[in-house]
Amino acid sequence: MQIRNIILFGEGDKRRMLNFELGKVNIITGESKTGKTSLLDIIDFCLGSDEFRVAEGRVRENVLWFAVLLQLKAGQLLIARPNPTKKFASGCCIIQEDEIAIPSISELHINSTSDALKTKLTSLIGIAEYTHQAENFTRPSLTVNFKHSRIYCFQPQTDIDQRDFLFYHQKKDSWTAQAIKDTLPYFLGAIREDVVKIERDINEKRRNLNRLERELKENENISQQAVSKAFELLIEAKQVELIDNNIVAENQNQALNLLNEILTREVLNVEPISENANLLELQNQRNDLKQEIDLITDNIKAAEGYEKDAFKYTNEAKEQNYRLESIGLFVDKANALNDICPLCSQTIESHIPTIKEITESLQFLKDNLEVTQQERPRLTNYISELQKQREEIKKRILSTERNINAIYKEREQSQKLQDLNVRKGRVFGRISLYLESSQLSSATSSLRQAISSLHSQIETLEQLLSKDDKDEKLEIALDQLSILMTNWSKELDLEFQDALIKFSIKYLTLFIITQDKKIRFDQDIGSGENWVSYHLLIHFALHKYFIINDRPVPNFLLIDQLSQAYFPPEKDTGTGNTEQSSDEVAIKRLFDFVFRRVEELDGKFQVILIDHAKLKDGKFQSAIIEEWRNGVKLIPLDWFIS
Repeated sequence: MQIRNIILFGEGDKRRMLNFELGKVNIITGESKTGKTSLLDIIDFCLGSDEFRVAEGRVRENVLWFAVLLQLKAGQLLIARPNPTKKFASGCCIIQEDEIAIPSISELHINSTSDALKTKLTSLIGIAEYTHQAENFTRPSLTVNFKHSRIYCFQPQTDIDQRDFLFYHQKKDSWTAQAIKDTLPYFLGAIREDVVKIERDINEKRRNLNRLERELKENENISQQAVSKAFELLIEAKQVELIDNNIVAENQNQALNLLNEILTREVLNVEPISENANLLELQNQRNDLKQEIDLITDNIKAAEGYEKDAFKYTNEAKEQNYRLESIGLFVDKANALNDICPLCSQTIESHIPTIKEITESLQFLKDNLEVTQQERPRLTNYISELQKQREEIKKRILSTERNINAIYKEREQSQKLQDLNVRKGRVFGRISLYLESSQLSSATSSLRQAISSLHSQIETLEQLLSKDDKDEKLEIALDQLSILMTNWSKELDLEFQDALIKFSIKYLTLFIITQDKKIRFDQDIGSGENWVSYHLLIHFALHKYFIINDRPVPNFLLIDQLSQAYFPPEKDTGTGNTEQSSDEVAIKRLFDFVFRRVEELDGKFQVILIDHAKLKDGKFQSAIIEEWRNGVKLIPLDWFIS
């Protein structure tokens, strides 16, 4: 995986594209404040970083989308991410084809998430499914992914000349440093690629082993009890009438023969007691009759209540009729004035009913009384009929309950017989199990062979994952790094020219070993030139090892301000040219080292150098892909937005 292009998309059709050579040194040289440092942050962001570290300024203000075009072993991958400061929706645009034409901004659409991007890059780079688990589970497990591999691809200007740390983000927090320690053995190939498959095979075989060991234990327990069990089973068989009490076994062989005869002679049909269908039908019938009698009782109560109310009404109506018939005294004076009392001849101030009205009321009462008296016999007959029905249903209920009780008695008797059958069945089953156990010797032998084979297979697989094997492979890898760094150190003006250089994963630092001392890089080495040189040694040694051993790490390294120990920004006169001096010689030594390492890898490794310096050397000049001076910057002038 190398970088073909960095593309910035601005408003409208504005597009800024940087083109890189594959497998070569690519140099971008220029003045300060031209956007050089932003390139590292842009690439890191496009490769799935959760943080957007592009500094405030022209780049943030004018770029809408950031993109990189990656060259893969097979095909190309374009990753574009919207500027998060422009309030776009989170996500990214991923395009993968054999050869990609750079799209316009109108063709960029979010089609994936940042998490999906990391997963895709992890797969494309070839990282296997591996989770590191600390010994004794002292910290959470860690699954290796692409973000762990890109740590070795960046050396920003804040890192390249530091002695306290060697790697990108190592200084960020203790978790990042620990992640490097946990995952670097994988990237160095000390851990097998098929470790996950092997672990799954081990777990599966262990499950089978546990199952077989349980079976073996059960078989052995059964066999141990077999000697005296035969006579005990014969006694039980006699108790449940499976054999005659007079039969006696003289020895174990006779006992076995008798037990075999029981199995061949006695055919048991032991069924669990089930609900009698007739019983259920009778119980349902009884319930229906009870519901029916409840309904009739309710109807009788209602009819009797109605009869009582009618009788009360009849009595009251007769009384009122008797009173009103006295009105017959005034029949002849029906036409008299209603406001003169017929008894005292006084004027009546309030309205009183007319004789006609009283007569009409009397007739109404007589009619109602007649109807009520006619209905009463029918009501009495209705109640009598309901009572007869109720008595009949009571008789049916009693008959049904007698039938139910008869069934219960029958069931009680059959229960006793069935209990005997159940007991027979239990003894029958124990006899069968015992006779099977007498044939377990061959099965037990097969189990022992299978268990032994599984133990051997598990041991073989565990050896593949053994810590000793991992430590040995890791030691070999570190020795190879040491050889590379020690040999290359002669090309650099280091303080300890003939010393052995070793890298420690435990401390994430270098140790310089002389004839009489062991010097620790992050504590005892001085000089900015030394610091830069040792950073170059470890990173180029790692990348050469990664490439030779086909490890899943991107094949590029971006270094920001390699020359800053000799050529800081304040010494830039505007041309970038360095004067012929010891510093220029030292700077050229560093760049020559980079060119030699890239040439050795024959197109398999790409280096991007971002620097203020501009050497007159021919190789340096031919490697320049962009020069940002005299107003030329990462963001063109016509992009500036007021």
